[in-house]
Amino acid sequence: MKRLAAFAVIAALSAASGTGAAQDWGPTALAQEADRVAEIVTQPAVVEWLSKARELPEVEGQTLFVGPRDEGGFGREVYTPSQAREMNEQDLAAFKAVAFGPGRYYATNYGSPIAYATALACAADAGMDSFAFKRILDIGYGQIGQLEMLARCGAEVDGVEVDPIVHLLYASTRPTDTVVADDGTKGRVSLHFGEWFGDWKFRNSVGKDYDLILARNILKHGYVQPEEPMESYDPINVGGDPAMGAQIIYEALKPGGIAVVYNLGAGPWRQEDGSYNAPADVRDPFGREAWEAAGFEVLHFQTNGSQLMREVGVALLWGRPEDLESYNVLYTVVRRPE
Repeated sequence: MKRLAAFAVIAALSAASGTGAAQDWGPTALAQEADRVAEIVTQPAVVEWLSKARELPEVEGQTLFVGPRDEGGFGREVYTPSQAREMNEQDLAAFKAVAFGPGRYYATNYGSPIAYATALACAADAGMDSFAFKRILDIGYGQIGQLEMLARCGAEVDGVEVDPIVHLLYASTRPTDTVVADDGTKGRVSLHFGEWFGDWKFRNSVGKDYDLILARNILKHGYVQPEEPMESYDPINVGGDPAMGAQIIYEALKPGGIAVVYNLGAGPWRQEDGSYNAPADVRDPFGREAWEAAGFEVLHFQTNGSQLMREVGVALLWGRPEDLESYNVLYTVVRRPE
């Protein structure tokens, strides 16, 4: 009887998860976004990447059963429907069903992957004229779309994530790591679940000798070294002090490799009333001295990329130009010398 009751709970949760309108981030919508963004971000490597949005396959997606989040981080219990069927009614009492259908699969909870265009433009400006045959690491990838598009350009891509919802969604639905573009170009997307900075064994298992390391909206000063404690979240462990974080990135890159730390926030990180807004603290978390001490050539340090991101935001239908005036971007680009 408990198993039958659990089936009823699963059915009820699944039905509830489908209610309400949501923005469409299916392949057709993403291709339309990419076409608009290609008129703004025009580096050849990024334009080629944007063109791959129209090659993303239609997918059915998955409904996941998500438990309460652990205090201080992303940890939580998450189950696929087949796993949930093995549980009883009491086990599922605190869970909710979250549907990642065709219009949400490529975006998860983090929005359009086409927003990666501006971060990839930083790599292109640093001399990466193509992503073909490149080894790329995305720290905290959040959604699969940008990785699949890089692979269709011919890249070998590793994505690292600590969010169990994101990891289980793709681990339970992707049949293979191999990606083949319409023109026959082959790439790869491998996904890894764990703390990249804080666990050296995990880091070694992921790989090294990367041509490009991306950290988009992960290595914020507000997430790594918040001026005040963050509500409900602990700071990101970068392996010790900031100098160690920069050193870890240095060791993972091949000579000549590039790292891009790209941070977007809305509004000031210190409000008029004196309160601190950690997600808006988009400053570099390590500091120029730490990058240089690790051995890097610093190409950009806390460069303001707000205007380009606001223009792209309009193309992504985030709002009108006046709606995005509070959006701020700071990015750092470093190169490991040959």
